[in-house]
Amino acid sequence: MGNLHEQQSAHSGDRVASAVLTIEVWFDFICPWCLIGKRQLQLALRELHQTRPEVVVRVQWHGLSLLPDLPLEGVPYVEFYRHRLGGDDAVRQRQQQVQAAAATVGIEINFPAIQRMPNTALAHHTFRHLQTTEPAERLDAVLESWFHLHFIDGGDLGDAASLARCAEASGVPAEHLPKSAAPGAFHAAGPANGVPAFRINGRYQLTGAVPPAQLLSAMRMALDEAH
Repeated sequence: MGNLHEQQSAHSGDRVASAVLTIEVWFDFICPWCLIGKRQLQLALRELHQTRPEVVVRVQWHGLSLLPDLPLEGVPYVEFYRHRLGGDDAVRQRQQQVQAAAATVGIEINFPAIQRMPNTALAHHTFRHLQTTEPAERLDAVLESWFHLHFIDGGDLGDAASLARCAEASGVPAEHLPKSAAPGAFHAAGPANGVPAFRINGRYQLTGAVPPAQLLSAMRMALDEAH
């Protein structure tokens, strides 16, 4: 499909596109529903591109830390969720729910590999910095690599070396990475109803891992209103 940030029909390079669609997405790297929502957005955009190839789509990513008060070194993952949800049975049920939803978009989350619930301040600070230096396709690759680091490899999103290694593997030049870790918590404004959250052309807002058909419907309504 191409990158998620800006796509346009290959046949429209010599003419002005008939419409531009702006999609804002609020997310956190530790939220499995954000990864699932990203895949659902990809599916919706693929369908839109097939039916409206002249539309230019721009996706703007807004990092939002769900747990800004966690220690910067993170906390043990299993203990965190056991305390948060009330016991092992509740954790198991929640993980089964997430796995079932993830499977519908081809993701298999490796919960046993995840050892720490990280503070994502460093990841968000680093990504915000890269948004000033990197092209859209490379930013999307970084997003994918950091989601993969946490949910598949069980790596530590709070570790600068791990973030840098994934970013460089995604094509980011080493000199484009921040020279030092940003201190303190990461605070950013976002929708009141949680993440993932999508806002289309500044008008239509959807929250949660929204089915592709629902996202596509909102996109089409936004495009219809723009004409």
